[in-house]
Amino acid sequence: MTSVMPLQTAGPATPHHVVPVAWHTGSLVVSVLLCLNVVSTPLKAYLCEALPWQIDDLPELYESSTTPWTTKEAHLLAFFSTLYNNDTLSPRAVYFTDVRTSTVGYRAHLRRPQAVSNCDVDVLTAIDGGLFVAEAARNTFCAYVATPPSNASTMGSCFATTVLRSVEGYVCIWSVLADDAPRLENDARIEVLYTGFRLHGSSAFLWFKLVYRSLLTFYLVYLVWRHYYAHYRTLRAQCRHLPHATRCLLLVGDPTSIVLLHPLVCFGLVVDTWLSVNMVGVEIMALLQLRDLWQFALGYFYLSRCVWFCYAFLAIASAVLKRYHIEHSFSPVDPTLVAVAATLVVGPMTYLQGHSALIQVYSWLLNVSANSPHATEGIYAIFVYTISIGLLPIGYGVLHRQCRRTPTSANAVYYAAFWFNDWKHRVLLHLEALFLGLGRIERRTGGSIYAVFARYPDFKQSPCISQRGADAYVVIYDATGPVECKRLSLLASVDARPHHCRIEIVRCRGTQVFGHLELQTSKATGMVACVAYTSLNGDSPWLE
Repeated sequence: MTSVMPLQTAGPATPHHVVPVAWHTGSLVVSVLLCLNVVSTPLKAYLCEALPWQIDDLPELYESSTTPWTTKEAHLLAFFSTLYNNDTLSPRAVYFTDVRTSTVGYRAHLRRPQAVSNCDVDVLTAIDGGLFVAEAARNTFCAYVATPPSNASTMGSCFATTVLRSVEGYVCIWSVLADDAPRLENDARIEVLYTGFRLHGSSAFLWFKLVYRSLLTFYLVYLVWRHYYAHYRTLRAQCRHLPHATRCLLLVGDPTSIVLLHPLVCFGLVVDTWLSVNMVGVEIMALLQLRDLWQFALGYFYLSRCVWFCYAFLAIASAVLKRYHIEHSFSPVDPTLVAVAATLVVGPMTYLQGHSALIQVYSWLLNVSANSPHATEGIYAIFVYTISIGLLPIGYGVLHRQCRRTPTSANAVYYAAFWFNDWKHRVLLHLEALFLGLGRIERRTGGSIYAVFARYPDFKQSPCISQRGADAYVVIYDATGPVECKRLSLLASVDARPHHCRIEIVRCRGTQVFGHLELQTSKATGMVACVAYTSLNGDSPWLE
């Protein structure tokens, strides 16, 4: 690299009067709400999960490894059929739950006999929880469905769901004769089919999850304060010394992307999701049925936590891109779009997997390594489900970069404009501008880091996640009204490590209130360098 001589700086600036600085209330409220949405993520699970003091531990019968499976199965069928039957449930109930015993179940009608050529596709796609059925239960149920009914024939079969040989729950499928079901032609009839799921979890383990989630929540609060909101004290102090201003207004940004910059947070929330793998199974069951729309909606909401699979994969992709210096091959994705897309996709994708020929894939994954025909092993299915969701934003980022090129010769106004933002912040900023009457401001400055990113993506701290939403805006007023709007970005968004950048970085003392980045070309050698001008008062976390 060719060294670039620092520019000479001017002498100390003449002191100015102290400028009154106000917070824009609307932007502050929106920012705090967006912050609460992120930091409360670990605790949102309790909208669907039980708290540790609400459940009873499982009987010792289930904990003992010496108890024969036939004994466990008989006990489970007796337990479920006593708890849930036509006498204990209202005639219209299709969903039932008992928090104390950690059980969830569904009730549906079953027609017998049915022509069965492919058990998975013909039968299991039509029942609740058919995606998870173990080999023995599948064989029993499919044989039962294909057999012409006798006057008193019913069936019942159970299996254990395991992950890495650890039991996560028990599932039972059993049928009863319907009192009011009409006898159909050709000796066919309608029966009532129950599917019950009993979670295998102790109150001690639920306490562990509650403590883990609470600590994760506190850590998220710490990150947001330490790496984002605390910097606004410096920003406000700098704004007090803006020249030629009678007052200024601060528009606060969105801290969401700051949280997503931390891979440990993403992986911590992925771990949190799979610590409750039994609840994931329960909510997938809720998503595979449409008879109880409220439970369907709750299942949809719970599985929206899978968006953290996407963020974790983006964190991995960022590390890979930085390691091999191929940041230019990926277009940073809007974190809000990732959340919306993952939420919209995870429901239909899960429903399709449980109600199409794809069920055969999961049936094989769940049974191929099971240690018993009366159990499933979920580790491979978890692996495939996680990857299928996590790769969605990776594919989008690569394709978007190939299909759309960011202009590298845009002027400064291009990067300072409100519309140069992620879609959510674009809408919010334009609404704020409308109420503040900022449309007539002709002078817009800032966004210098994006001009550098456009030509040299290796300067991005996170090449996979857009950081534009975290930017703050300062509206400067004189006696006539608003005259200038400055866009300010966090210095932490810039990766200035020498071995990560293709061009040299030169740091110079600036003469302006806010520092900025500037690309300069040496007249002697023609080499380009990135000149980083510091703020007037020294180190500041903000760049315009």
